[in-house]
Amino acid sequence: ETFCQTIHMREALLGEEHPSVGEVRMHVAEIQRGKGHPKEAAREVKKALRGYREVYGDDHPLVADAVESIADLYTEMGDHEKANLIFSEIVKLRAAIDGHEAVSVSKALIKWSWSFESLGNTSRALKLMKQAYSALVKQEGIAGATTAEALEGVGKIYATIGRKDKAIKAYTRVLNIRRQTLGENHPATAATFVTIGKTLRDVDQPDKSLKC
Repeated sequence: ETFCQTIHMREALLGEEHPSVGEVRMHVAEIQRGKGHPKEAAREVKKALRGYREVYGDDHPLVADAVESIADLYTEMGDHEKANLIFSEIVKLRAAIDGHEAVSVSKALIKWSWSFESLGNTSRALKLMKQAYSALVKQEGIAGATTAEALEGVGKIYATIGRKDKAIKAYTRVLNIRRQTLGENHPATAATFVTIGKTLRDVDQPDKSLKC
């Protein structure tokens, strides 16, 4: 109720398109999303986006953030086709705003890749995930957190298409990165151990899975 009152007050004083109104709408969207109401959240983000575009144009970080939020919400709603189209727009937006070599572009590529994977287009998903990984190695280094995320994504897509051997190689490299950067007892390291174990079990190597 407080947020709604704030929106009405700011709209009356500053106009519907003012960025501060959009800021409050984005907070409302986060609350709606947390309550499990992605449609309502998307509605608020779209209103904020209209204001941001009116004030800043298309090539602005707030615009890109709002567009990405909408794509994420469509993903949560299970509308992967709409999400996929928007993720392609986000890649272009991030490149225009931050430059083609920016980490933000690689992160957008990862999301776009998962969108294709959800649509069953694993070949396109794998290509984009590999593209993101290659870029992140240059941007963050081989031990970067997002680099490991992309490499793990490569492994998951390989596992999906039945290339368990390549999946295990990718997961093992992720494990080595997380051991070095996060330590043996970190939840992400433990989760990677489990992933390797399950994949080894799937390829009829139970003894090796127990060693993991």
